[in-house]
Amino acid sequence: MINRFPIKILLTVLAALVLLWLLLSGSSKDGDSGAKASQPDSMVLVSSIQPVSEANASANSLGVASGSLNVNSRARQTPAFNDDDLLTLRRRFDAANSAIERGQMQSAIADLESLTSDFPSVIEPYLNLASIYAEQQQLEKARKTLLKGFDANPKAGMLFDHLKKVHGALAASSYRQALDTNAAKSDSVTLNLSRSSSIVTQLDQTNKIAALQKQIEDKQSQAEAAVSESQAQKLIVLENQLKEVESNNLIEKSGFEQSLGSLKNQLAEQSQALLLSQAAQREALARVVRAEQDASNKIADINKELELQKTSLLAAQALVVVQSEALAKAQQQSQALALVEAENIRLAKQAKDAAAQAVTSEISVVDTRSNEPELEQTAISLVQGWARAWSAQDVPDYVSHYADNYSSSRSITRAQWLEQRQVRLTNKEFINVRVTDFKVKDLGAQFSVTFSQYYQSNTVDDTVTKRLIFNKSDDNLSDSKIVNERLVSS
Repeated sequence: MINRFPIKILLTVLAALVLLWLLLSGSSKDGDSGAKASQPDSMVLVSSIQPVSEANASANSLGVASGSLNVNSRARQTPAFNDDDLLTLRRRFDAANSAIERGQMQSAIADLESLTSDFPSVIEPYLNLASIYAEQQQLEKARKTLLKGFDANPKAGMLFDHLKKVHGALAASSYRQALDTNAAKSDSVTLNLSRSSSIVTQLDQTNKIAALQKQIEDKQSQAEAAVSESQAQKLIVLENQLKEVESNNLIEKSGFEQSLGSLKNQLAEQSQALLLSQAAQREALARVVRAEQDASNKIADINKELELQKTSLLAAQALVVVQSEALAKAQQQSQALALVEAENIRLAKQAKDAAAQAVTSEISVVDTRSNEPELEQTAISLVQGWARAWSAQDVPDYVSHYADNYSSSRSITRAQWLEQRQVRLTNKEFINVRVTDFKVKDLGAQFSVTFSQYYQSNTVDDTVTKRLIFNKSDDNLSDSKIVNERLVSS
């Protein structure tokens, strides 16, 4: 085995693979943390987040030489900046951030857009520009800015995170407008996106590469010194380490490719969701237009109906005038008829007087019907007063319409009945009792009144037919009291 694989070449290949694995993992960590490098300006600087294609090209471009590694081959595969470019980039980026702090957003937007044009592979200007657009409620501009940055550098994790937030806000706004036509446009949503305070480079990674190369050279020297003692055993360990590094490299590469594929799928899904929400918004607006047209048609129909009613009202007014004239004529005829009736009454009185003189035995006979109009009028008046006291929730006045010994049933006493009426008349917010359709009947010592009762309160609303029976008062008929109260129908 020692003859097939020279020790130096194996160690060099092993060191190259270890360096490649560290470069790939270090690039991912740098992209997530956004750490700021602070190395001498004399070294070559590159953007801290590189596309996957460039990382692969960097891995393939690592040269293997006897006892050394071609580190500069990776720098040639990534967008590199010399000292003057880096100084210009930092100065212009700091100036844009200063304009943001002073509230000069238009100036900051112009500076950042210029930076994205001059340095398209640097993600920080895209991040800050999208953040300003989001704060200004211009979510569509923020989305396009992030997409532009993502196209220039598809491995930029912060750009994709911001893009997901903007797509989410746009989708939420579109769904809200689809449900509420009075909502503002999607740009009315305010979204806060984090900004970058400085340009992040990979100077620290370059230093790590140099330090790692020195460690590899030291390990290589130590390995060469130890080969003479246990070459076979050391070679087996190195082969196992080489296999492990190769396996880790394949796993890491597969992980990067899967992450990129997942990010692209998520972006496609969110774009589709945005298109669907916009279609729903257009459909909702179409429904609103149709509803407004229907409302306009209904208003036109109502106006036509009002015109017809107005015409009918004018005709009714003309009819009222005619009826008024007919009523005046009827009143004149009624007056003439009243004169005739007065004469008839006078003649009837004379005839009655003559009959009274002729039949003296019948003088003491009293026509009970002559009292009926007075009884009916008094009975109706008593029921109406009883209803008014009930509506006014005046307990003393209400109770005064009943006889002194009245109780609603034999199962309760007079005192219990009074307590019951006190509660039922005063525990309502309002009471309204109307009585109509009176029927009065003379019962001799008593009289009854049957009527329709319309009762309404804050808790009950019903109509019943009720009958009240009064005892006639000997002194005055209007002092008669209720001795019985019952429902005829409900």
